[in-house]
Amino acid sequence: MIQKLKEIILKSKAYNWLYHIYCCLYWREKKKGHCWGREKEKIFYVVRRKSEGAGLFSHVMNNMAMCQYAINKGYIPVIDMQNYSNIYLKKELIGKENAWEYYFEQPCKYNLSDIEKCKNIILAGRNIISEINVPDYHLIQDKDIRIKWKNFFQNYFHIKDELMNECNQIYNNLFGEKKVLGILARGTDYTTVKPSGHPIQPNSNMIIEVVEKIYKEKSYEYIYLATEDEYIYNDLKGYFGNILLTTKAKRYKESESALLCQWKEFKDEDPYVKGHNYLINILLLTKCKGLVAGITSGTYGALLIKKDDYEDEYVFNLGFYE
Repeated sequence: MIQKLKEIILKSKAYNWLYHIYCCLYWREKKKGHCWGREKEKIFYVVRRKSEGAGLFSHVMNNMAMCQYAINKGYIPVIDMQNYSNIYLKKELIGKENAWEYYFEQPCKYNLSDIEKCKNIILAGRNIISEINVPDYHLIQDKDIRIKWKNFFQNYFHIKDELMNECNQIYNNLFGEKKVLGILARGTDYTTVKPSGHPIQPNSNMIIEVVEKIYKEKSYEYIYLATEDEYIYNDLKGYFGNILLTTKAKRYKESESALLCQWKEFKDEDPYVKGHNYLINILLLTKCKGLVAGITSGTYGALLIKKDDYEDEYVFNLGFYE
């Protein structure tokens, strides 16, 4: 009876309205600090986000936009993935460890402990995203926009040295000096749920057709596949055989009608490992000479991290799920 009542309340319009009010109040931009605190001449801007299911490069794109906003205002951005739940932080570590710092340095070298007793602190509000330009599919279409965000990423977003060293070691073992064509293929929940407003992803046959053409015409020696989808992997492995290279990162084959972050198999995986393996896969894509990909945040990440341009680049622009 209690459970049934709870379900009714959660589905009611009143609950949705109250929850919206709560979010607007809790996630508004607000000042914090100590009257007699340190660093009186500096204003620190804490970049935070309400999005418990967002992927790593979705966080990167949002954080880039908020950091640029802060820097343009003369503030010093500090990214907080410590005090708010996210899929890369164990629940028992909320408030104790910053998941951002598992993978990236802080953009201006200040961390949360550095600013804890400072005088001027602003907590970012969720409404700011609607007021600023977040890197998105325009990176694919507009060269000037890509150059702008690439320069910003290179200046402020630095991947941990140990992860870069690990990537280089895997690259040497996996690729050597071979000419490799990279593929980033997003499936799972995009295929089953088709989330509204998100880019439509290519299926296996579409990927194979494009990859085979580029592979043959441009004399590539191997193909590297980054995907979280076991079915896509099996399709491409069955077609390309031993010239297809992959890491041992986990791939999912469930077909739940829910977002990937809600799948039991996904939730059971160690949070740090999920982000680590995903980032390594994206970094390996930046080592490839060419790229074939759907429009995803991971694709944006590969384009921004790679310092030079891909010799061959094909990004499927198929519109958006309704």
